Amino acid sequence: MVLNTDAYRILDAQSCNDMLTEVFDGHLSGTVSFSDAGRRFKFIPFLRFEEQHLPAHRHDYLELVFIIEGSAVHTVGKRSYRVKAGDIFFLDNTVPHSFKRNAREHLTYVNFSFLPEFLECTVTLSKLAGGLHFFLIEPFFREDDAFARKLTLDGSALERLTHLAFLIIDTFNRSYPKPDSAIAPLFRSFIMLVHNEYGRAIAASPGYFRRREALYREILAHIDKRLFAGFSIGELAGATGAGRTKLSKLFREKQGETIVEYANRRRVEAAAELLAQSDMSVIDIAAETGFNDLSNFNRIFKRIMRVTPQHYRKRTQKS
Repeated sequence: MVLNTDAYRILDAQSCNDMLTEVFDGHLSGTVSFSDAGRRFKFIPFLRFEEQHLPAHRHDYLELVFIIEGSAVHTVGKRSYRVKAGDIFFLDNTVPHSFKRNAREHLTYVNFSFLPEFLECTVTLSKLAGGLHFFLIEPFFREDDAFARKLTLDGSALERLTHLAFLIIDTFNRSYPKPDSAIAPLFRSFIMLVHNEYGRAIAASPGYFRRREALYREILAHIDKRLFAGFSIGELAGATGAGRTKLSKLFREKQGETIVEYANRRRVEAAAELLAQSDMSVIDIAAETGFNDLSNFNRIFKRIMRVTPQHYRKRTQKS
């Protein structure tokens, strides 16, 4: 695909570096973080023309990288693989990464840097394991399939996502240094398109991975449907046709927590929202979110949120 940025406001190398200096703290040889200015935006999109090696570094935010042109060797932690035009992948906030290219290679890529809460989640990657946003990005953090933590796009999909990526950058650059409320829905649209393309890739993958993916999604769908009404592992096994051991093992491998831990956390998150935004009594909130025993609700809520429901309500309603 021929790269054409004429229709969009794309910063030149010097202007881009000036902007990045304002919104990031740290250097590309250690840990990079959002500056106070960056945290105002929570999301920084930019187009990068890499003329040199990008040394190993880590950051305290998430990144979505979309290779537009060229190729390079990408190293994440101790694992290296070649990336090329059309590749798209997430980078988490725990593992260092770097790009290395030979003298004949060049690399142009879109970088979306964002704080986890920009996707309406809490501040650590582990908390992304719940809800829609983890469901969208989870495939990119897997080690158990042939996708090497990236998706390769081509044809019309590559063209559509490239133009949407440029539109996001254009919108950001035209409003900078002021935030633009149009950025968030544009980025969500971008992620949804990526997720749809991943689903198509899964459908074309070997049957083993398709079956695992289908079972995992079936488990999630059943839990979401019965989250507040209550369910048992036996019910899940009956609904999915999988044995209890297989079902529990698969869920923990892919989700990073047990089914009970996942369900309790989702219920507590819903309860926390009701505590902050409603006048319902604690006992009614407990019942509404699937906890039939108040003492059990208090115990689980405190374990997950680090405070009691009553203290959580006082703290959030004061703020």
